[in-house]
Amino acid sequence: MKEVLDEVVRKTLSGFNERLEAFGPNLLAMLVILAVGVLAALAVRVVVRLLLPRVGFDRFAARAGLTVVLQKGGITSPPSSVMAVALAWAVLGVFVLLAVGALNLEIAMDLVSRSFSYLPQLLIGAAILVLYGVVPTWQTEPVFGRIYAAYGGAFVVFAMLWGWGVDRKTPDLYDALGACLCLAGAAIIMWSPRI
Repeated sequence: MKEVLDEVVRKTLSGFNERLEAFGPNLLAMLVILAVGVLAALAVRVVVRLLLPRVGFDRFAARAGLTVVLQKGGITSPPSSVMAVALAWAVLGVFVLLAVGALNLEIAMDLVSRSFSYLPQLLIGAAILVLYGVVPTWQTEPVFGRIYAAYGGAFVVFAMLWGWGVDRKTPDLYDALGACLCLAGAAIIMWSPRI
């Protein structure tokens, strides 16, 4: 019995050694890519943090209402600093995906290819979300919640239209009724006489 167990352990360890020799360069490449990614992210953070204030990004963000949005979210850092950190994390994320791809594992390669294929949609979605937060700050209505109520009513209607026009999902009677109720609610909140 001991001989069988010794044989199993020997075969397992010899196979492990071969696999480790084949996998070692990939692991080393992954670690190098991660190290370069950390350095690149730090460099991007420093450069963007120094460059954006010089080109007037903080003044633009204040005029556009982005500073107000950040402050309402509890972020007290200047917008240029927030942008520098966000870009640094994005660069680091790309390098993490590249490092995982360097392992040359089938599942890792699939993850990397899927992640990069979603990148354009992710960037467009992020831009839309930023606009969704910034545009209401340009309004002159003194009560900010009313702006978001009107925004919400319009959002529901546009979501229905998007589903109808892009996804080819025709709204039924209850979809249309719900969207009309949302618009009516937004209209009541925005324009009802205040006592």
